[in-house]
Amino acid sequence: MLASDVTHFYENMTSQRPFTTAFHIGEMLEGFDRLLELAPGESHIVPGHDPLVMKLYAAPSRELEGKVASGPKGSRPKPTAAGPAPAMRERGRRDTAR
Repeated sequence: MLASDVTHFYENMTSQRPFTTAFHIGEMLEGFDRLLELAPGESHIVPGHDPLVMKLYAAPSRELEGKVASGPKGSRPKPTAAGPAPAMRERGRRDTAR
């Protein structure tokens, strides 16, 4: 599931810290929860702007390496320093001020 601007980087969801230019922090945190509800698993969430995506997903051809990511062959490896943490799903909804 392409997360686009819901989570710019794996680290945003892992650390539960929205991207620095978020207009409404509470709504962005709710977006993290919604992604986790909709995706079949955390490994299916692909941030919209993380350069790590290019390392985790194969290019469709050698000419497009570093420019296009087409998807994993088999299951994609979990990032070690960043990536959705399993504990995130257990946190559930957070109280957010509106």
